[in-house]
Amino acid sequence: MKIKQVTQIHSSYGRLGIFERVAIERWRALNPDVRYQFIVDEQIDDYINATWPQHRELYNSMFAICKAGVQRLAAVHRWGGLYADCGTYPIKPIAEFYPLDIWDRDLAMFNLKTRACGTTLVTDCIFAAEQGHPFIAGLIEEIFRRTSDPAYRLKCIVPHPTKHFSFDQRRYVFETASVHAFSEFSKSQGIVAVNGLPDAELSDLETAPETVNTLRYSTECWLPDDNRFVVSGIDKDKAELQTLTAIKDRAGI
Repeated sequence: MKIKQVTQIHSSYGRLGIFERVAIERWRALNPDVRYQFIVDEQIDDYINATWPQHRELYNSMFAICKAGVQRLAAVHRWGGLYADCGTYPIKPIAEFYPLDIWDRDLAMFNLKTRACGTTLVTDCIFAAEQGHPFIAGLIEEIFRRTSDPAYRLKCIVPHPTKHFSFDQRRYVFETASVHAFSEFSKSQGIVAVNGLPDAELSDLETAPETVNTLRYSTECWLPDDNRFVVSGIDKDKAELQTLTAIKDRAGI
C-alpha cells in the first residue's frame, strides 16, 4: 500500500489548540508528495448517511465523540490512505514509518503501548487502509452494533454534552466507538496490529527513537469541563508550547 492521502478531522479549525495546529502542518511538511486534507465533521456526514442508510437515525443521534469513531473510519473507507488525530505529531515521514514493512499490506493498525496491567490495545488515533477496505466497513458496522446494543448502554449513564464525563461514561465511549471496539474487532478478524508507538511520549524519543513514528498529545477537547488541563489548573497554551519545544530539543525538529 502506498499512502497517497492523509485525512484529519475536527469539529472546526478554530477549536484546534497550538499543538494541534503545528502538528497538522507537520504532516504536510514531512510528506510533500502525499495529498492532505483537513475536514470538519459535516463534510463526512453525508457520505456516512448515504453509505449506511440503515443506520442514519442511529448515527445522527450518537454523542459527538462516538460519532467521531465512525467519521474517521468513514474517511479512510471513502478516500483510502491514512487517518491521524489532530493531536498526533509525526516524527518521521510516512514512508519511513516503523516497522519498515508496514506498508507491504493493505491495512495498517497500530498497538498502543502495553499498559501496566499487561493489556495491549489497538489505537483509533492513527490507522491506514486501501479505499473501501472491508475491515474498515466491518468496524463501522461493529460500532453501530455496539451503540444500539442495550448491554453497552447499561454500563453507563448515557453521555450528554452538558454533563461531566464520569468513569462509566468514558468507558462507554471506549467500548462502543474507540480503542476497545477497535481492539476487540481487530482480534476477532485476525488482524495483527504493529508496534509503531503511535502514543509515544517525550521519553520514548530518547530511549527508543527508531521506533517512534508519531508523538501523541491529547488535548482532551472532547471533555470541555473535565479535561486534564481544567482539572489540574494547567495553562493549556503554555503546556502545549513547552511540549513542542521539548520535541524540537529531542528530535531536532
